[in-house]
Amino acid sequence: MKYTIALLALSLLLITIAYYELGYYWDLIAHILYAKGIVKGDYNLIEWERAPLSGLVLIPFYIFFGNNSGYFYIIANIIITYALAIEISRKLNYNELIFTSILLTPFPLLFYTIFNGAEILSINFLLFGIFLFLKNKNYFSLFLALAALTKVIAFPFVVLILFSNNKKLSFLYYIFPFIPWLIFNYIAFGNPLFNYIETIKIALNSSFPNFNNLYSLIYMLAPFLIFYFVLFLIYLKENYGKSQNKLYSLNDPIFIIFFINLFILLLSGLFSNAVYTIPRWSYIIYVPFVFIFANRVRNWDKAIFYINIMLFIFLVFNMNLIVNVYSTNERNPNLITAINYIKAHNYSIVASNVWVLLDFYNISSISPYNNYTYKPILIINGIGTSPKLFNLENYKEIIINKNTSLYLPVIPNQK
Repeated sequence: MKYTIALLALSLLLITIAYYELGYYWDLIAHILYAKGIVKGDYNLIEWERAPLSGLVLIPFYIFFGNNSGYFYIIANIIITYALAIEISRKLNYNELIFTSILLTPFPLLFYTIFNGAEILSINFLLFGIFLFLKNKNYFSLFLALAALTKVIAFPFVVLILFSNNKKLSFLYYIFPFIPWLIFNYIAFGNPLFNYIETIKIALNSSFPNFNNLYSLIYMLAPFLIFYFVLFLIYLKENYGKSQNKLYSLNDPIFIIFFINLFILLLSGLFSNAVYTIPRWSYIIYVPFVFIFANRVRNWDKAIFYINIMLFIFLVFNMNLIVNVYSTNERNPNLITAINYIKAHNYSIVASNVWVLLDFYNISSISPYNNYTYKPILIINGIGTSPKLFNLENYKEIIINKNTSLYLPVIPNQK
């Protein structure tokens, strides 16, 4: 127990250091703005196409902690993850230290919390849902649905319903929480499946396989892959040469969902130009892997624990490595320079490729997907969406620094 408590303490310390050194990243900020928009009644802050549950769960955190809400929301979720790991391990007779060590591995922990925010909540729903599935509870699917309402990419776990004792009842539990969301999508976008179609477009937005993207994905996932390669070797050592069913089983629903999700990720890596989204989606294989590994490996707990300790220490002293992978954080120096410039010149509404980050700093902004006619346009290269989404034909450029420009509209007869 003392080892798992040490892992929890190190996890909370790592998140705290990351928060104070790096701040929030794009997606978590968007979820905070979702909560803020509902609390303040400013619905322009809300990206309605996002899965809603993370933003809704953040509401009480925002009421009490304001812009610090994301940090306390993450801390609460990590504590829940730890509590679930201990309880699941005990009820399923897993090694507590192995199950907890893999769940609280530092690199995934950062990707699923400070970087994105929704993933850690979805993970908790999946952990509890899969646990209930393994205990033959028909209402397990309710928690799988909540995971997908938190993050659309968790939708493939619906396959587990095919292996439930009462498929019809499990399906009803699954579909029930979706009904309000499907109705909203139909009213707002004219299509009840709008959110899911948009996610598929992101995942498969290239007509041809792009192996360079796959190489980039491998590079971005390298911290994950190194650790999981070690776990794979341990897994082979413990299971190879016993029985084929012990090494892998296509009759095991958890193995099946693992391979389905792995195929989805590889497909996304090949056919998506938004490859930066894939690392955060990797939790759909991360969660079933934890169950598979803990169910088949009983030893090596101390070795896995000490590898984790070394990774924690490495990350604490090399936090800048994370910035090289994800640059769209609230403390990006180009962003801060641009915000100071905008405030100094009293621009009230600005269109921008980093509109979410500007809204977080209380600068009313417009995305390139909305009408920005005759509005100043702020573009920061290297972060946010593509600057090519803006039509700059009738704008003059003011260079703020080498990566940042403000474009002011020119009325045609004043050219």
